[in-house]
Amino acid sequence: MGNDKMPILPLAIIGMGAAGSMAGIAAGKLVDTALFDGNEKLGKKIYITGKGRCNLTNTVSMDLFQKNVTRNPKFLYSAFHAMTNRDLMAFFEAEGVPLKEERGGRVFPSSDHASDINRALESCLKEEGVSLRKNCRLRALDRVEEPGQGPHLFKLTFDRGRGERTVYARKVILATGGLSYPSTGSRGEGHDLARKLGHRVTPMTPSLVAFRLGDPWIPSIQGLSLRHVSLEARLGKKTWTEFGEALFTDRGISGPIVLTLSSLLSGKDLDKLDLSLDFKPALDRMALSQRLKRERDQGPNRSLKTLFSSFLPKSLVPIFLDLGEMEGDKPFHQMTLEEEGRFIDLLKAFPLTFSRLEGFNQAVVTRGGISVKEINPSTMESKICPGLYFAGEIMDVDAMTGGFNLQIAFSTGYLAGLSAGQSLIDEDQEEI
Repeated sequence: MGNDKMPILPLAIIGMGAAGSMAGIAAGKLVDTALFDGNEKLGKKIYITGKGRCNLTNTVSMDLFQKNVTRNPKFLYSAFHAMTNRDLMAFFEAEGVPLKEERGGRVFPSSDHASDINRALESCLKEEGVSLRKNCRLRALDRVEEPGQGPHLFKLTFDRGRGERTVYARKVILATGGLSYPSTGSRGEGHDLARKLGHRVTPMTPSLVAFRLGDPWIPSIQGLSLRHVSLEARLGKKTWTEFGEALFTDRGISGPIVLTLSSLLSGKDLDKLDLSLDFKPALDRMALSQRLKRERDQGPNRSLKTLFSSFLPKSLVPIFLDLGEMEGDKPFHQMTLEEEGRFIDLLKAFPLTFSRLEGFNQAVVTRGGISVKEINPSTMESKICPGLYFAGEIMDVDAMTGGFNLQIAFSTGYLAGLSAGQSLIDEDQEEI
């Protein structure tokens, strides 16, 4: 193999996203570290998170953080302890990135520019002497043993566009992401490489993603934003309800409450999922009936379409009239009790025809990944393949929207980098 001529890296980290970059910063303080990525720049997915603003964490207590993790929250206890949300905020502020808190505890750069986060990460990596090797896509990862070279080594084969390049490393951290937003480079290669080294990968599905709907009127309300509404999902005997904001797209519905529900529903058989919107969750049927009575007393000759506009966004009025089988020009005082009941029914339980979850191209995160049963939660090291570590979305961990997933990436990356670096120091001391 000729390793006497081939330098051996102490640590190779694959992936320059949030997890890989933070792993590099943590490890770079301890050992010589090289960070590889197939993209031409660091943090390509970070640029598009939070609509380009980068919701990097949340200010809730770490106990509540755990409760917002929907997959394997207990596995993340050590990682969250190693780097809390306050630690992460302090890190970026020390690196010259002022932060601000918005509704729901969401934390963003004060500038609203995700590029500030990437600049801070790259600057810190360079300060720690980490070697950044861009445009290097990992094609193969093998465990090899060279007589007289000490512990087992990893052989990494990269595609650099002009041909392959082979590198050897004592430790490797895989932080290659999941399957969401494949245009950023997350295409599942890391999972394939981990499988070949003996790891199990749990089924992967899109999460934090919009719902595709089958209702014919959807294109007519594309772009309509709703506030203070409630979306209910029913699957068999189980019901989930979320309150907040929603947005109709050209093919369905998105927005915070939809993304949250998608996280709860991802991976389930959704063939018989029922969806309904409550446009007035703060009012029960009796209160709505009384409001209609007051409206009738104030303007009995108004048309139904005019009346409905006082309850709904204008673009929804024709849809309500059609589904309620009512005439828009009909005077309010001629509205029957049956029609009033149908109108209230639609306000409180407006039916949506669920088709499917949108795909990985639109998913914020991936549900599923490297089984956490095969990873030491205290170090992020593989239990199957010593010297191999994992960080970020490549693992079977994900959370609600609101900055929780990026915190997972930063925290697991920090713990993996710290653990790998310290392990190398310990090994070298044992040799002495």
